[in-house]
Amino acid sequence: MIENKPIDPRLQQQQQQQQQQQQQQQQQQQQQQQQQQLFVTPQTENLTYLYQLTETLFNQINENKLQKQKILRNIDSLSNKLIANSHSNTKKIETQQDIVLFTKFIEKRIGNDNSKIIFNPDDKIQLENDKELIILQKQNEQLRSLLQDTKTSSAETLSLLKLNENSFNEVVTLLRNDVLKTHCLFIDIIKKRYNEKFNYLKDQEFNTYLEGINDLQKLMDISEIYKDLLRLLE
Repeated sequence: MIENKPIDPRLQQQQQQQQQQQQQQQQQQQQQQQQQQLFVTPQTENLTYLYQLTETLFNQINENKLQKQKILRNIDSLSNKLIANSHSNTKKIETQQDIVLFTKFIEKRIGNDNSKIIFNPDDKIQLENDKELIILQKQNEQLRSLLQDTKTSSAETLSLLKLNENSFNEVVTLLRNDVLKTHCLFIDIIKKRYNEKFNYLKDQEFNTYLEGINDLQKLMDISEIYKDLLRLLE
């Protein structure tokens, strides 16, 4: 059995820094989402869902990149430990701490059952001489396999993102056209109502004008009659 040893403070500090970076990225993404202002319509609700889907894909890609960088750092650290401890017995405790650290990392990624190390018959002699070294070598193989799986997953995610991006662009184009048609229809309705109201008021004002002219003509006719009567009386 491998005894659990305290984790190297340097590795613990690196993990804390990575967690802080992830929290900062999440806060920035939340702020960007809060700054986006969209009209509350069925079209924009669908558009918001597509934005969220795209954001999720981007977050997954960023997470894969962080995991890849973490695995690479662990592999580099493991390689350095292998080189430093291959011919030295003074750092046996530190090597055991590394084994515990890598064991926890691998178990977290692939589970306890899949992370168990299987030794070959050829490893018996080396296990008797340097058990820690052969364990680190096996863990190195597991880490390389994890790295390859992560790279494959990242490539598949990128392909899926490109496909969704094309579909997203098509949907956005259709939504924009639909919004444009809706706005044009709304403008036409406003114009029609305005013209109907304006024409009605214009006709009403013109009729009032004609009535005023007729009344004025009547007054002028009456005035002429009075003039004729006055001339007769003279």
